[in-house]
Amino acid sequence: MNQIYKRNKYIIVPVNSDYLVINTNKVFKKGHTHVKKINTAKMLIDFAIFKEIPKNPYFIGNLIRISDDETYIEKLKGLSLKNKELKLKVGS
Repeated sequence: MNQIYKRNKYIIVPVNSDYLVINTNKVFKKGHTHVKKINTAKMLIDFAIFKEIPKNPYFIGNLIRISDDETYIEKLKGLSLKNKELKLKVGS
């Protein structure tokens, strides 16, 4: 792989016009995500390392895939569920 960035257990690899963020401690199929911008990829790595919650709910799914901290993942899943419930209420 042609990694262009590495921080802790995370690497970024360019693929076509996207970037892959990969957690090298997880099985590839379950431990990577695709993003369009290098800055977004680096931001996701920082969120995962510091277990921060993104303001943009779009990134929750990305973080669930690349994190290997079960407590953090459960917190993110709870937020994801709340966002889905909120969308259902607004759409009704």
